[in-house]
Amino acid sequence: MLKLLDDFIYFIQYVDPKSELTVSAYRKDLEQYLEYLDNLEVLDMDEVTYEMVISYINELHMDYQPASVSRKVSAIKQFHNYLIRYNRVKYNVTNHVENKRRRISLPKAISQDDIQKLLSFEKNSPIDYLDYAILLVLFRCGLRVSECVNLQFHQIYEEEKWLRIIGKGNKERMVPIASDAYDALMNFIENYRPGFEQFKTDFVFINERGKLISRQYVHRMIQLRRKEVGLETKISAHTLRHSLATSLLNEEVDLRMIQEILGHSDIATTQIYTHVNKDKMKQEYDKFLSDPFKKKEGD
Repeated sequence: MLKLLDDFIYFIQYVDPKSELTVSAYRKDLEQYLEYLDNLEVLDMDEVTYEMVISYINELHMDYQPASVSRKVSAIKQFHNYLIRYNRVKYNVTNHVENKRRRISLPKAISQDDIQKLLSFEKNSPIDYLDYAILLVLFRCGLRVSECVNLQFHQIYEEEKWLRIIGKGNKERMVPIASDAYDALMNFIENYRPGFEQFKTDFVFINERGKLISRQYVHRMIQLRRKEVGLETKISAHTLRHSLATSLLNEEVDLRMIQEILGHSDIATTQIYTHVNKDKMKQEYDKFLSDPFKKKEGD
């Protein structure tokens, strides 16, 4: 599919010329889009569905400002228009995709049982412990994949068990790291990472060749581990981030604190999770209505 992207970039550079800035932005936007499709194990553009595109746009709204989302959607639509124009696909699945500010779909959280099952894969090799550390850091800290793969040693505050995260727009935030995630991280760093390091690097997560792991590695790893433990639930790095936010809200953690942990520039994005909490609210309400006059113990 990268060949199709290269052909499209050539088209907007020389056949239907656009500015250098637009070409550069579209390339990055579409590389991100193709990475998303790759994570869904889409091997051919004819396999892309309308639902996939809409799901992707909803995810974009969770992490980007409306103007950025609008540009990304425009790039996707023009790419698909190009593909249909030159008979590279049979259908244009973006025909009915509207490029406007839309209501964000509620995040899909996964259960604690599913998370525990995901983490239950056998750990017999250094790579297993690398993957285990990544998964726990992603979930317990609510990091974006890019924030996780770019984590460096000077960002780890060992005594306090905090991470200093460099987020979008180079904005910094301090994120606490739970004991199990911290233990998994330090176990990898102290016992397995030294065998990977072939040259000095400050990046924490490196592969067996000593190179920085990629976002694609993380996305593929999650799918491989999910299948390895026989987990039917669809899980992505984004899902793990949503699940942390939902869990924190269910524990009545202050919304501003959740905003800070996730690195949302606008609390309106964080407030989406208050809608997810409606299920819990309904359960408590139904429980109350079953016997509204029941006295509390000790009354």
